[in-house]
Amino acid sequence: IAAIVVFWAVALIRWVGAQAGLSLSPEIVMIVPLALAAVARLRLFLILPMILSCFLLFLAIEWRINGAVGYAATVLGTLLFAAVSIITAIATDRLARQAWLSKEIVELSAMSDAVTGLPNRQWLNRDLNMLMGLTRRNQEPLSVYLIDLDHFKTVNDTHGHDAGDLVLVAVSACIRHEIRGEELFCRWGGEEFVVLVDESDPHAAQSLAVRIIESLRRLRIPLPNDAKLGITASIGLASTMDGNVRALIKSADSALFAAKAGGRDRA
Repeated sequence: IAAIVVFWAVALIRWVGAQAGLSLSPEIVMIVPLALAAVARLRLFLILPMILSCFLLFLAIEWRINGAVGYAATVLGTLLFAAVSIITAIATDRLARQAWLSKEIVELSAMSDAVTGLPNRQWLNRDLNMLMGLTRRNQEPLSVYLIDLDHFKTVNDTHGHDAGDLVLVAVSACIRHEIRGEELFCRWGGEEFVVLVDESDPHAAQSLAVRIIESLRRLRIPLPNDAKLGITASIGLASTMDGNVRALIKSADSALFAAKAGGRDRA
């Protein structure tokens, strides 16, 4: 659409100018693709063909109207302006890329946990809706693990919040080691973590929960005072194929409550 608009805009401007007896310089005509590119925020791979098309079209119209008279000067002027246009387009594209990258960095920072570096709850909410949609369409199970560290408040009260942060970092690394790279793992908030696993049957889902529990039991976290701290966790696991987000989270939360009530350190 952009190419068609530019083509006819350039042709119309040059032809109307010729009919009115106006001498339009290449700069006036070539400003069309640049203006359109700026308004439409087109990327470099679209801007360059537009500039080249305008250049060739302008030369064709100029030859049709004026023949060979002054054609060399017109070609030179158009070439110079085309070169300037291309340089401008490249610079604009780089600025656009930098602006886009800065925006992405800000968005990623807002959706990342400052302590563990994991995606946070905001990130989870965005991806969870997408995964639930895939679950409904493909009729494949989606499992969610709510992982809550046992007696984490005692760690903060006894050893301080810096030690608590060390525990969170060590636990996140331990859990990450047990899951596949494509599974979504995030910090839910406080001492809670969430793992989302798609296409997992109930037996495999339960097996992963047990592996996480056993791995955390073996974990020993070095503290600044040279002490080593152990930690356990309780896990609530739920699976669904109907794509109901609220029901899935509620079921996992109920399972987590049951694990806590049953003595903790279990799934």
